[in-house]
Amino acid sequence: MGGFGKQKDWGTRGYVVLLTDKASHEETIVLAFRGTANLTNWAEDADFPLVPFDACPSCKVHLGFYESWTSVAHQSIAAVRALRTEHPTARLLITGHSLGAAMAVLAATHLFFKEAVPAMEIYTFGQPRVGNPAFRSAFNQLTSQQQPGAAAFRVVHWRDPIPLAPFQWMGYEHTATEVWYNEDSSNHTVCDGSGEDAKCSRSLPMDLLYFLDHRHYLDRQTGRKSCD
Repeated sequence: MGGFGKQKDWGTRGYVVLLTDKASHEETIVLAFRGTANLTNWAEDADFPLVPFDACPSCKVHLGFYESWTSVAHQSIAAVRALRTEHPTARLLITGHSLGAAMAVLAATHLFFKEAVPAMEIYTFGQPRVGNPAFRSAFNQLTSQQQPGAAAFRVVHWRDPIPLAPFQWMGYEHTATEVWYNEDSSNHTVCDGSGEDAKCSRSLPMDLLYFLDHRHYLDRQTGRKSCD
């Protein structure tokens, strides 16, 4: 299932699918969000003001990311609910790249606090900072208070500049836990649980000349060309 949201207005996309492992027969519900793909998405990426997020008290999140999430939220939540009813033992995995990564953490936080969805796994790639310290603390509860099997990892490729924005001085803090890959993705570091480990991607200054690192993750080009 895909193409949720007001395509003409936002161009955002969410996809929900049930995957079954042929060997183990284990089922996984995947909720995935597409990254920035058009001028409207770029405009939303640059909409920096922090606004209240009703999934948790005192939480504030990036206005553009919030509006992108709300444009697909109703359909995405309904699809996840339906699949969880049909497949109650299935794992739930939420993922996305760039703008899609920001939408993924908003979706996961909403599902946990507003829909009482149990353990889930969240893997994001090239994720920017999404919200204020209260939001970071709320998101980190998704793994600290859940049953075994819950996980949240934020993958960063070397000097990808996008995870360094928006800036901390603007009131933003990163969610945990960063996994920082080196330049050729041959090695990685699992960073501390703060979300702002100074020994990981923050150890190098932002440099937009490394934007190609944002377009390549785990030796694959992100976006449409990764399917070629």
